[in-house]
Amino acid sequence: MADSITDKPDIISVNVKPKNWLHKKLIRFGVAPSQKQYELRRLLVGNAYRISKAVLSIPDEAIQQGLRMGLKEAHTLLVDHLDKLIYIVGVALTNTRQEPSKTLLEKIRWEFNDEELLTIAILVLKKSQTQSFSHTIILMRGLDIVSPSKVSPMDQGEIIAPGR
Repeated sequence: MADSITDKPDIISVNVKPKNWLHKKLIRFGVAPSQKQYELRRLLVGNAYRISKAVLSIPDEAIQQGLRMGLKEAHTLLVDHLDKLIYIVGVALTNTRQEPSKTLLEKIRWEFNDEELLTIAILVLKKSQTQSFSHTIILMRGLDIVSPSKVSPMDQGEIIAPGR
């Protein structure tokens, strides 16, 4: 099967925060890596469901108000929904049947900065392909696959090849 553009993983680099002075020296001299790379692949259906459920649990008015708020209100909004955002990123990075590990969630909380978290969250929304999923649902709602078709091929001729 040929690879499509959407099947190729996005590589996300996150700066490693030194755990202690020795780790800091090892990073400085190139012995320890200064960046950790994660692969973000197209989400599995089950994980897209988990992510959409978490996103929908954030009230729309909170998101809209967050765009117009001052620093104090925006900080409160971030604190109220930070766990959900961390969970969303954790699900996307693992992208397996299992829930993200507590270790990964703690790593996201304490080692990712706000820019890295936002970048990954935007990529997650792109990878979730919610628009194509919703188009599928809309198309299937009008489709009756149980009963035989009531339209004959002769009736479809005008629709399929207009312009005669």
